Amino acid sequence: MILFRLIVFTILLLTPTYGWSSGFLGGGAGTLDQAFDGGHEINGAVSEGEAFIVGDGTRKLKIYCTAALNCVIQPDPIASNTWRCWTNVNCIIYDVEGDAAMLTIDPDAASPNAMYQFGSGYRPRKSHTFTADAFYMHSCTLTTDSALITAGLTEPYITCGDNDAHGFHRSFGMPDRWDGGTLTFTVRLTNVNAAPADNYEIDFSAECEANSEVIGTSISATGEQPATIDFDNTGSCSTACAQFDLVKVTTSAVTPNGTCAGGNLLRIQGNIDATATTTTQVADVKIIDVTMEWTESSLSD
Repeated sequence: MILFRLIVFTILLLTPTYGWSSGFLGGGAGTLDQAFDGGHEINGAVSEGEAFIVGDGTRKLKIYCTAALNCVIQPDPIASNTWRCWTNVNCIIYDVEGDAAMLTIDPDAASPNAMYQFGSGYRPRKSHTFTADAFYMHSCTLTTDSALITAGLTEPYITCGDNDAHGFHRSFGMPDRWDGGTLTFTVRLTNVNAAPADNYEIDFSAECEANSEVIGTSISATGEQPATIDFDNTGSCSTACAQFDLVKVTTSAVTPNGTCAGGNLLRIQGNIDATATTTTQVADVKIIDVTMEWTESSLSD
């Protein structure tokens, strides 16, 4: 009888419902699903050497977390990673905090421009710097054959009078990936006066012309934004600007006039604001260059 009971007990112990596989002696579940039901977390994958591993015996993935690396999914052996965009669906990089798509890749899009689209608020900023000699003058003076500063190198610069009619302009085609949005302008200049003082202001504006639209005889100043240079103590140089100091000031966002889109002709201008310009040293102010920044909706034209 004792032998019979021992045999029955052994059979029960080895049966998944009652034995080791049910945790009777501390073992795991009989299936992966049962193991998951018993506990949802693997908390021992704390290094590459102690990673959770899944694969086909040859190609594997190691999953682990460390304080230095955070959490890692690593191929073993190390190999190139492939990120697949599945048939007829998009690949999306999503900002959970912002609850918005940052970048959408559509392999079926009609053009490379439409294939890679940034979400609003995540668009990369691009810039182009126009040296002084890239502009056309209206009443200002472009100098290309004299030293910028005393005993310095010969470099192009612009000088203007204290007059609203004084300024400079330029027209050029924007890339197709421009989103047609706002622009900013950063002007760089220097004052060669021995004691720079008071304010100097340039107002920047822009205008778009699409294909088949009539090019205007002038550039609209509607929506212009100022670049105000303050040469005094708490101004553009943080402390009082000294002779020959480089001064850099950026406008607020400028909304171009017209209906703007990538590929449009963009016409920009900077005009002296005689009212806001209070310095008497306008003849000593030399404009070196202007950087324009914009945002782009795509990775490609």
